Amino acid sequence: MNAPEPAEELRVEPTTVAAVSPLTVVQFLCGRHDAILKLAACPMLLPVSGVLVLSAAFAREYDGEDLLRDPWHLLIPHAASLLTSLLLYCLVRLPAVRSKAMLAVFVREYPVFLGLFWMTAPLAWIYAVPVERWLSPGDAMRVNLMMLGVVSIWRVALITRVISVVYKAESIGPVLITVLLFGDAVMLLAISYVPVPILHFMGGVRLTDTESVLQSTTLLLQLVGFPGLVILFGMYLFLLPPVPVMTGPVVLPTARLSRGVWVVSVVAVVGWFAVLPFTQPPQQLRRQVESDLRADQIEQAIQLMSAHTPTDFPPHWSPPPHIALPKPHPPITDVMAVIAARKIDVAPWVREVFLEKFRRELAAVFDYYFSPDHSKALPYLEVIAELPLHDWYEGNDGHYEGVATDIRQMAANKDEPPTEEIRILLEQILQSLPDANDESADDAPNDNGNSEPVREQ
Repeated sequence: MNAPEPAEELRVEPTTVAAVSPLTVVQFLCGRHDAILKLAACPMLLPVSGVLVLSAAFAREYDGEDLLRDPWHLLIPHAASLLTSLLLYCLVRLPAVRSKAMLAVFVREYPVFLGLFWMTAPLAWIYAVPVERWLSPGDAMRVNLMMLGVVSIWRVALITRVISVVYKAESIGPVLITVLLFGDAVMLLAISYVPVPILHFMGGVRLTDTESVLQSTTLLLQLVGFPGLVILFGMYLFLLPPVPVMTGPVVLPTARLSRGVWVVSVVAVVGWFAVLPFTQPPQQLRRQVESDLRADQIEQAIQLMSAHTPTDFPPHWSPPPHIALPKPHPPITDVMAVIAARKIDVAPWVREVFLEKFRRELAAVFDYYFSPDHSKALPYLEVIAELPLHDWYEGNDGHYEGVATDIRQMAANKDEPPTEEIRILLEQILQSLPDANDESADDAPNDNGNSEPVREQ
């Protein structure tokens, strides 16, 4: 890619006057040369592509957010793509601006680039597939991440092709390096804002299938993304020509937009209003419960959940607190204190949801290696003392045995004796715990050489 003649104003060769049809959009998504130029030469490109971005926002959020109370979620794709497209456009075109005339060209061409950038929006329609309704939580997360990966790769390839065609790049290699560099940086920045579970060996919390998939995928992307960013940045600085792509056009408005494209675009938005009555009630319930929990209106949230069945909420939904995240709120001990107090009616499924969270955090707070201090242990002991033994302890599970061992050691610790309040709680808990020697005897090999406890006939 050689530097252009600075005195020459850059203009596109007029394309053949022809209507942009829905087939043209499909061909554009496949990277066809004439379809790209035809769309670039369409004066209505920006409005119609903006409608398509709105349709993609519905595809993402129709069953993911309460759009009645939080409609701003539908504008996130517009805002995010406006920023990312501007940054990529500057990265590709701005280094070649060396005169006022070229700066005018640079400013005038951006709406065209933005429109082409937005025309990739139909790729996001795949996110509308409700895999959560058919698959387990872990498998649904895997499929969603796979779809995200496919769409991301497709977009990188398509934008690379668009830049090469519209701006007449002599070689696709430098364009690909530039797009990959930008995409890698955006990916790493986006990951930094994703609430990812802390590493298992650091937090001690047992992860759910969904959390495990998200954590491993994020870690893999970071392990690949950071070295890739360094390599791509080095290639961008030292291998690319000093003046990037700036031999391309200011497009002339010669292509007419057919009525069919408008019909498809509008239907792609309006059609979601027929789906929302079925997908929004669960999201509205979810939002209300989460708002109550985060506002420490725990009784109100539990009563609302108990008045419904799990099918009234989104598939695989897990209410706060999210135990594997740093500083979960509200504290699970606060939630369990309300449940253990038995002052309100709690549906069995609601009780089990929060009990599972409590057991997971309990195994992280009390373990074989790190005993909690008394102030940290107190709220957990208060809850344990009010619960039946089977709600929080299973002797054949190493995680729960670690909890029991810590409690016994805390009660027997003469170097740091517990406070009177904690001592009373410990005595109450130890009365319900089986004796450690009895557990060892139960786990000893039986006559058949198995380590299972002998059951009464």
